Amino acid sequence: HQVMLKRRTWLGALFASILYETSEWPADPTEQKLQSCSGINSIVYPAIQYMLTNYMNPIDTNTLCAICHISPVHLRHLFTSSLGISPIAFLHRLRISHACLELTGTEESILRIAEHCGYTSLNSFNHQFRKQMHLPPSKYRQNAGMHAENMDL
Repeated sequence: HQVMLKRRTWLGALFASILYETSEWPADPTEQKLQSCSGINSIVYPAIQYMLTNYMNPIDTNTLCAICHISPVHLRHLFTSSLGISPIAFLHRLRISHACLELTGTEESILRIAEHCGYTSLNSFNHQFRKQMHLPPSKYRQNAGMHAENMDL
């Protein structure tokens, strides 16, 4: 039970950091605040919640549409107007944010981290990582390690 609680807290913090970059976000990122946040359309909230808990699995637009009971065009419109990015872009940000944590917090291989984050192809993971972080995952890990060493001095 404590593991699930820690995971929810971690996911909430991760979600808050992603939303902070894309829209107005309340100081307290609890589910109640999320549901009442004026920047997020309540219709897309189930899709966001689904992505938060299932980012490591394959997710497609049709699944998100079924969860929200709306068409793909309507989902994209509401999501983009609420968060400033498409549902798929949000999913990639979520996955890459998680990958950054794993790259700096574990010694797992980059391939395993890509798999943990929902990528079925290392090329796709590397492409998305470079697109968002402006450097390859190996360089990110190396730079984070150097930063951590400097912090110890």
